[in-house]
Amino acid sequence: MKYFGISFLDKFHCSKGVCPKTCCKGWQILVDAKTMEKIEQEPADRRKTLLRNIKGQKTDSPQIRKRLGSCPYHTGEGLCGLQQEGRTDLMPRVCREYPRRTISYEAFAEIALELACPEVARLFLEEKEPLSMLPWQKEEREILWKIGNEDLPFLEFLQELRQTMVDEAQTQERFDVALLYRQYRCFDAMHEHLMRDKRAEANAVLDAYRNRCQESRRVGEQEDLDAGAPRQMLFFPMDLVDKVIAHQLDLPNLAVNNAYLKKCIRLYYRLCNGKTAEEAGAFFEKIWQEMEEEMPGTYDKYRKYYIYYLYEMLLCVYEDYHLLKTILLGNMYLELYMVMDAIAGWIVRSIK
Repeated sequence: MKYFGISFLDKFHCSKGVCPKTCCKGWQILVDAKTMEKIEQEPADRRKTLLRNIKGQKTDSPQIRKRLGSCPYHTGEGLCGLQQEGRTDLMPRVCREYPRRTISYEAFAEIALELACPEVARLFLEEKEPLSMLPWQKEEREILWKIGNEDLPFLEFLQELRQTMVDEAQTQERFDVALLYRQYRCFDAMHEHLMRDKRAEANAVLDAYRNRCQESRRVGEQEDLDAGAPRQMLFFPMDLVDKVIAHQLDLPNLAVNNAYLKKCIRLYYRLCNGKTAEEAGAFFEKIWQEMEEEMPGTYDKYRKYYIYYLYEMLLCVYEDYHLLKTILLGNMYLELYMVMDAIAGWIVRSIK
């Protein structure tokens, strides 16, 4: 099988015991069938000890039995005991592979890195080269997800679509909501045709959009962009973002799993309490502009996140054809990231 990896994949090395947020705490770790089979082949005493740390053994989703919120193999040095023993084959597959995210699309597989890992997040923020998917010809990777559809022309369509949108996002002079809306309108038009099984019409929309992008780059024009106007970033209104934060992000156990994020959300409530959606939107637009002035590259950081999402998630549409759902979720993730980044910036500036 051919492999492609995100461009900074080879730079990743686990920070192990010095990681500021270990992946051995707070997660529900499922034990895959192959690992369970491997455990069953161990000598009786060893097998008994290993199985004692697994609950739900007779269910379809056995998982590691945590102790005080941590994996029982998590050592005082912040390392995995099984890894220290050289028995990575007894670790659940997700532990062996994380933060790598390998997805098979039948003819090839792509390897991305999960931004939830602090070391990956650091590499992502420090990466200076444009993001891309590059051929990767090292050792075989364990496939975490297999996405199959037996519709290879559609997969090729998605690859072309992704490259078109990534190219535009990377070459646009500035990243803002005008770009997001322009690409959204294209995704929306294609989604409508796909839902009606009008593949030729969807291809025609992509061809027209790609031609427009090429022509704009050739003549140096940017549609819907007034270079003298203040940059606007909000795709969704703040009242919708507020609901997502309150009902999907601010979960009961957040203070335990991510104390800093909980702190940011509490400050978000305090700063936005009493504001209308329009006032809150203007408030954050002002913060982003100030952050860009103080830390040039803030907007490009958001551009890079959007591109990374396209690389990581767009081909997953191959499974269910729900193109619009995937794009809207990505835009919401981007907006949540920007809002929490603004709040974190507010905290840092208040300390100074």
